[in-house]
Amino acid sequence: MCSSDLLRINDGHGDNGKHLELAALFADLSMGNSQVDVRILDMLVHVFASQFKVSGGLNSSLDVICMLARRGLFPSLRTGVFVLSSLVKANELHKSYEAFDILCSGFVPDVFMFSIAINAYCKGRRVEDAMRLFQKMEEMGVAPNVVTYNNIIHGLCENHNVEEAFEFKEKMVNNGVKPSIVTYSTLI
Repeated sequence: MCSSDLLRINDGHGDNGKHLELAALFADLSMGNSQVDVRILDMLVHVFASQFKVSGGLNSSLDVICMLARRGLFPSLRTGVFVLSSLVKANELHKSYEAFDILCSGFVPDVFMFSIAINAYCKGRRVEDAMRLFQKMEEMGVAPNVVTYNNIIHGLCENHNVEEAFEFKEKMVNNGVKPSIVTYSTLI
């Protein structure tokens, strides 16, 4: 297939499954070369998410990630963070939960990805899920940062669990993480 065929497959509208055809084509071309796999997948995800926003780029990106994950191909951690963050910023919380689960089957999340997922759960008023994810994060040896703690504290305060939020702030201090102005303004 020549490059004009690739352009015809993805005409910029991201509809009718053409984005999946393009992703499948690249996946077939890159089989056996893991460095190429990651770079191509990262490029596809970024192009769909950033260039085709009007026509559902985030949905197209998630479709591509799901389809390629079924083939055992995953984006880089950096691209995973980008997609998850974009979904949360777009208030696509249920899709962000799905994306997090899919991405975690391809690599171990870092503190940034965990913090974004915890934020999504808190925004969706699923603070118990956020707390479980926080615990899983610690069990995996990923040290929470001030943003991670602030997300939980904010979620607890939003759910009127102010006492528990103060206890969580103490846990933060006891674990050597210095509270920020955001921490204190959330607790006020």
